[in-house]
Amino acid sequence: MATQSNISAIANYAGDYSAVIFEQVFQNLDIAKDVDLIQNLDTPLILPKYTANDGVRPYDSTITQPNGQAGTFSQRTITPRTSMKLLNIIPEELRGTYLSRGLKANAKDYPLGFGQYYWSQQTKKIADEINRNAYFAVDPQSITPYNAGTAYAVGDKILFSNGTTNDYYQCAVITTAGQSPTSTPASWTNINNRCQGAGFGTILAAEYGSLPAANKIATGAITDTNAFDKVVLMYQSMPAEKQALGGEFKVSYNVYQKYLNALLTKFTNGTSFMQVPGSPSLYVYGSGNRWILTPSTWMGASQRIIVTQKENLKMGTDLLSDLNTIGNMVPHIHGFYCKFQFILAYQFVDLDLLYVNDQA
Repeated sequence: MATQSNISAIANYAGDYSAVIFEQVFQNLDIAKDVDLIQNLDTPLILPKYTANDGVRPYDSTITQPNGQAGTFSQRTITPRTSMKLLNIIPEELRGTYLSRGLKANAKDYPLGFGQYYWSQQTKKIADEINRNAYFAVDPQSITPYNAGTAYAVGDKILFSNGTTNDYYQCAVITTAGQSPTSTPASWTNINNRCQGAGFGTILAAEYGSLPAANKIATGAITDTNAFDKVVLMYQSMPAEKQALGGEFKVSYNVYQKYLNALLTKFTNGTSFMQVPGSPSLYVYGSGNRWILTPSTWMGASQRIIVTQKENLKMGTDLLSDLNTIGNMVPHIHGFYCKFQFILAYQFVDLDLLYVNDQA
């Protein structure tokens, strides 16, 4: 009866608190706090832009028509992709561990009991998976099925079916024809959790070549000795009207640590004057505190410096959707299966407001 009670605790908590469980995932997501979140995205959404043209001139009563168009419309689209995590819940697997003391029967009556604990750990893990993979996430619909006649290069991605399941892989070692994830598993890396839809790093890599030349600032490699100078270089390379807007220099914690090391070398009498109160962020030197260097966990070890406003980075979810449920609880002899399903999407609104360095 104990096992059945444990199953009931997990199932009851999921049924009663499914909206809370979904909300906890996004509360645990650093990236959702760092960018502008669209909370009810279930279809592609157009992000419009209008650029007004120059046209001011001296007054002349003989002129009645503008010289050319007043401006131009353009757009980018944020496209949702559906992700899921399938769970095979067998509470008896925890029997005999220290967790057995928390295997309470009724999660609703025991809000700190086993049911809540189980789902709390699942939401933290899902949030961690999303956060770790979001920056270099890829669009699963852009990945083609495995072809046994193809020799794959490092970085190539495939959709592979072993007859029972379909999984996404990236080539880690050059293959010859016929070397699949089944026959040569060491040559392939499973990237299922990266297939969330194209992430910010993936979008930048694809569109870097088409960015305006002035928006691409060459820094070269970022090091412990030059990181401060490279950040200041990027700020000073921006036109004055963009400097005045204020915003963020988004960097990975790797670049952030290099910046701190360079900062301590540069300012031996202390750096507290650059610290943003109550935050690990730092004011960008020379910006009049308009620009802030912000470390971002979701950028991994990237050496990219992204200079823009928070509102220019969009992340889409279905957090407010009516479809936000844990899914059907399908019982089996030892427990039950269920599905955690959600939508993710990423996009930049305006590339003209985006400045980046030449590192990936």
